[in-house]
Amino acid sequence: MNDKMSRAFASIGCLVVALASASRLPAGSTPVAVPEPLQFVEHTIARDLAGGYQALLADLNRDGRPDIIALASDLHELPWYENPGWQRHVLASSIDSPINAAAHDADGDGIPEIALAHGFDTVYAASPGIVSILTHQADVRAPWSMKEIDRLPTSHRLRFVDIEGEGRKVLVNFPLIGPRATAPEYRDHVPLVAYRPGAWKREPITGAEEGVVHGIFPVAWNGERGGKRSVRVYRIADALPDEWTRQALDEGGMAAAGCAVADLNADQRPDVVCIGTATANLKWYENRGQPLERPSPE
Repeated sequence: MNDKMSRAFASIGCLVVALASASRLPAGSTPVAVPEPLQFVEHTIARDLAGGYQALLADLNRDGRPDIIALASDLHELPWYENPGWQRHVLASSIDSPINAAAHDADGDGIPEIALAHGFDTVYAASPGIVSILTHQADVRAPWSMKEIDRLPTSHRLRFVDIEGEGRKVLVNFPLIGPRATAPEYRDHVPLVAYRPGAWKREPITGAEEGVVHGIFPVAWNGERGGKRSVRVYRIADALPDEWTRQALDEGGMAAAGCAVADLNADQRPDVVCIGTATANLKWYENRGQPLERPSPE
């Protein structure tokens, strides 16, 4: 991995902070009126997703509508649901412990390739950390071809990222832990790597990170998981003092492990898709509020 790519990747975190800071209104600005509650209608798509972990949105049949890939860690297949009827198809079968997926049209044919991390375990020696690329066949509804490109134990998070800022995305892979990580601190360096589409060869970005790579999330340590299940929407009410309104989207029926937002029914309203681990289900929440206001052409 060249220095340019390393510097570009390091700048991504700074960009997120800068955008968050820019969202505040300058002093003296007029506060935003408190919005009316959003209106959503709940739709259950599946109830058999044991270990539901990730909902990924991508247009898999080139019809302009986002379809849903449902990754469930306890399943041995990767299903997808076709918009708008949500017919179930299978992308790949005979897989063990899938943990993460990412989609990107790497070859420019209008249908994305899917990167899949599977063979996952939280114990380094027990996790082959397989990374595979799924490519569609002539019939996108038939099982896709699957090619293994790497084995990096505890491969855990995959993302397609334009880390060089030149419009060409590479696949980034960040494992959960390093090879010498042991309980209780798991203190070891974790390799961050990338793969360029086509060659799909592992290239190092950095090995400086340490610990368990998962995310940053505030948690009550004595409460951990298994408590109240809910999905909520937060909207800015007044940007100057950072006042937000909270609205329940689902109370009790979704133990969400992952959610995604997109206009699923082409009505210019952003809908919400969530997949649940403890609830083993997949739902989409149809936005029945006002359509997004778009600026008129000059």
